[in-house]
Amino acid sequence: YQRRVHGESEMSSPPFPLSPSLPPRQSTIRGSPSRRNAYKAPAFMTENMENTFITIDNALEYVGDNSRYQKRVIYVLATQWVLYSFFIMGMPFLFKTPSFKCIVDENTAYECDETEACKLGKFVVDRARSQNSVTLEFGLYCDQKYLVSVASSIYFGGCFFAGFIFPQLSDRKGRRLSLLLSIALSGGAVLLAGIANSINMFLAMMGLAGVGMNGLETLSYVYVTEVSAQRFRNFSSVTLTTVWAVAQIVLSPLVYFVPDWRSLCVVVIGIPFLISLLFSCRALHETPRYLASKNKFLEAKVNLNQIATYNRRPPFMYRLQGEMKVFNEEYYKYMPAQLSDRGPRETEPEKNDKAIAGKVNYSYLDLFRLHSLRGKTLSMTYLWIFRYIVYYGLALSLESLGKEIHLNLLFLALAETIACLMSG
Repeated sequence: YQRRVHGESEMSSPPFPLSPSLPPRQSTIRGSPSRRNAYKAPAFMTENMENTFITIDNALEYVGDNSRYQKRVIYVLATQWVLYSFFIMGMPFLFKTPSFKCIVDENTAYECDETEACKLGKFVVDRARSQNSVTLEFGLYCDQKYLVSVASSIYFGGCFFAGFIFPQLSDRKGRRLSLLLSIALSGGAVLLAGIANSINMFLAMMGLAGVGMNGLETLSYVYVTEVSAQRFRNFSSVTLTTVWAVAQIVLSPLVYFVPDWRSLCVVVIGIPFLISLLFSCRALHETPRYLASKNKFLEAKVNLNQIATYNRRPPFMYRLQGEMKVFNEEYYKYMPAQLSDRGPRETEPEKNDKAIAGKVNYSYLDLFRLHSLRGKTLSMTYLWIFRYIVYYGLALSLESLGKEIHLNLLFLALAETIACLMSG
């Protein structure tokens, strides 16, 4: 752990406070009074913590890397990923094709598929054998069939725009606010889609749902990596993807009991999404890593103490590595005049970082402009495009794989669940 200041391995305490005053730690441990002040052993301990500088990864290890707070975060996000999976993988049921009867004459009719019915031109929809879907209610068959593909395209178009909106928003306003906004947008859009009285309103809500849910997916990964060190990050990523797959297994029998598309959007997905927003507001704090990156060290240490409290760890009293520059400036104020005139000496990496921060503003174009990133960016872009086409093309075409789409979804979900568990 870094304790050196300009090559000096030992420091005497200067006459100014090194650590800002933090609120006293309030124990949340239930039980007998003798246990209320008991702490779990942290990952490490050093003497003179107030004068010791550590990295943000070390700080997260100290307050508990894979403990109660991180698991609470996973529980909250996993609930939203279940609903997220319900909506995406439930699209084949939302747009399920109704049953048709082709009319030969006034007294003769027979069951036929959509292609034959539309070609013949004389048909009726057998509502008794059809699931109440968006396709049935808004008449998205025959010459209106293209609107089913338009709805999916609008959703993924919203996902495309979310890739530009939420990264910038999270860098400026914080991870927590951006994540809560994505949850609210997802739940509100699905809820409004469920009560839409026209196909145009439904399509508009599909686009907003795409923006919100893609933001939820991206920011969930960012959030769980910034509230923990390396050990918990792998576990959290595998957990979220596994929850996504297991939710599909649950969805397959669920749609048997909730065949109405409005009930699926409003009762099963929309309202629970908004309820989970209330729990998220209470359970999720701003990430210490983000606050430290914005030089908000006092707020970062307050949040680290909140995590330590929930994880039953001793109070966090260390100083973060980013505070070294501020510490050096304060240190030289109390040095003798002949040394103070020199000022704090900048290392070569610090000079380079300062020059870069002052002159360079990176953008998406730099992923293609820089030779070291161009090849990796193009490769990853190709792989993700291929992944989206294959995965969602297969998942959204369950009717083409066989007549029983419930079993088709179940088999795909089981295969994905096994793959997720093997990747962990």
